Amino acid sequence: MVKTNPAHAAGPGTNGGREQQIQRLTKLPPLNPSAVKLLSLKLGIDDPLDHVAEIFASDPALAAELLVTANSPLYGARARVSTILHAITVLGLERIQALAATVAAASYMRVQFKPEMVRAAWSHAVATGVIAEHLAKYSDGVSGSLLYTAGLLHDIGRLGQLASLKAPYQAFMEDEFSGMEESLDLERRAFGITHCDAGEFLTHTWGLPAVLCTCARSHHDDADGDSSESDIVGTACMLADLLGYPELRLQTPRRNEVTDKWTSECTSSSFLAAVEQKIQSFVF
Repeated sequence: MVKTNPAHAAGPGTNGGREQQIQRLTKLPPLNPSAVKLLSLKLGIDDPLDHVAEIFASDPALAAELLVTANSPLYGARARVSTILHAITVLGLERIQALAATVAAASYMRVQFKPEMVRAAWSHAVATGVIAEHLAKYSDGVSGSLLYTAGLLHDIGRLGQLASLKAPYQAFMEDEFSGMEESLDLERRAFGITHCDAGEFLTHTWGLPAVLCTCARSHHDDADGDSSESDIVGTACMLADLLGYPELRLQTPRRNEVTDKWTSECTSSSFLAAVEQKIQSFVF
């Protein structure tokens, strides 16, 4: 029997309609503006190194956090990384963008939420990012670093719902559902919009690249093995659930032929250890 919070069963408009929730979301502080600028850079165009230097010069706090992370065992630098230009040389611009997204997302969670509220959400986001980056290796022309970033931020709408609605949405996240479709239906009825709608709104409003907006909106669409970024992120999201990093408590976790294809590879002890290491690299 699925446990359902009475507030979620009360019917449409329990916590206001679509417009009311959009208004709440507009009041949220944005993701770190410098990280957004970094994510918006088109690599190989207009000498992005100069733009990267300018961005970090305007945000020394982000630069400091990024350098600390770049020097962690997770990234395996052979010598100490002491400058942003050195970090770019060691890691490459794409990984710098992904790392900046990780630092910005972790910082946002620390400021907005108590650790116990978002620990599971963080684990799911990072696992999805790591899996998406891995799956990118098997898709021609798809950037692994971009897929990691898209996976990391695919549930930004759920964090937006939590930050704007507080206790009612926290209760929703702690509930149990028969499946994802039921949760999306109840979320829309109770709060006016789903976290997919919220994710599309926030990523667009904050000026994030279009591909990140698409993944935030479409990660629960049917993943049919297509090699598009949103399809890969959707598959990675389902695999993260199956690996033990669930988005919600579902009686029937989502799976299909595509997830079955990758489950064995992604449940190897070495892969799971890599996922856990990435999750633990940012402690709340």
